[in-house]
Amino acid sequence: MSTGAWRIAVLFTAIALGSAYVNGYEWLRFFSLFGSWGTIGIVLTSIGLSWFTYTVLRYCHQAGVTSLHQLFVNLIGPKLAPSLSVFTHVILLAYMGAVIGQQAVQFADSRYALLIVFALSVAAFWLARQGMRQIVQVAMISITAGLLLIGLIFTEQRHVPIPSLSYQLNGYWAFAACYYLALHLLLSLAALLPLASRTPGMASVRLGIAAGGFLFFMMTLLGHAVLLAYWHEINTSSLPLRDIVSMLFPSGSWMHALVSLGHSGIVLAAVYYGLAVPVVERYDLQLTPMLLVMWISTIVFAMFPLWNQAFTFYPYTAATYCGMFILAVFIWKWRNGQPKSPGL
Repeated sequence: MSTGAWRIAVLFTAIALGSAYVNGYEWLRFFSLFGSWGTIGIVLTSIGLSWFTYTVLRYCHQAGVTSLHQLFVNLIGPKLAPSLSVFTHVILLAYMGAVIGQQAVQFADSRYALLIVFALSVAAFWLARQGMRQIVQVAMISITAGLLLIGLIFTEQRHVPIPSLSYQLNGYWAFAACYYLALHLLLSLAALLPLASRTPGMASVRLGIAAGGFLFFMMTLLGHAVLLAYWHEINTSSLPLRDIVSMLFPSGSWMHALVSLGHSGIVLAAVYYGLAVPVVERYDLQLTPMLLVMWISTIVFAMFPLWNQAFTFYPYTAATYCGMFILAVFIWKWRNGQPKSPGL
């Protein structure tokens, strides 16, 4: 695998898994809650997220698009694109702020939650200044640590119950899979567009997305199996994997906290870099001041979950529907032949 493909694969895997995947709550909410239907949801989400991400990146490569702003110009026109671009940037920063704020509240009391927010955001700011190469290297370490942690939990379970398809016999699992796909598609495009535009040839991008999608599928399926195995203990938990780790390895909760918080910081750094670099290049600005503005914005948004955790619902929802809007407009344009279908 070439260097470009490897970087695409690692970054796509990190974003597709999500900022707080080691907590297991997103897997529980979007997949495991629906039993075996959730397994089907994981399969379809893995295929759909990989396919749509590659399709949009292929279109962007053909059209010379290197940022979300340029993508919006091509999809909805130059009049509405600036407003939607600003809105999307704010929503992504609000989402990431909500994530690290919620993480801080979950892992520490009010005296230390603010310290965690500050430390994570400063680490993300520093990592984004180092560039994409360093972000990818640290992301690879985080993914490996998460895989080892989930694999260690899985080895302690001798049997994984497989619920009947008559359980949760409704269509909500399909909606949940679509929501997950839309949210992580938006994050993937924001982080991957600058990297993909610098990757020579679409063959490397295609290989990277395929490898990242496969790794995402395997890790999510493994986490799903763990959650099903401990269903009765964690089905109402907001930190299901931490609860399982605490039951099996009391001292392992510290390792879990480090991996979880660390991965959130890495995804935040990738979003910082992906949003900042196109703006810096377009307006001939300095990277550090732009990152500083984003860092301050993240801190502000992270304060709201410290005050009221219910706030996290709003940026999560806004980011999800923003991703769905992009997906819907792209499909509509594609069906009408306006971006041409690139194929796989």
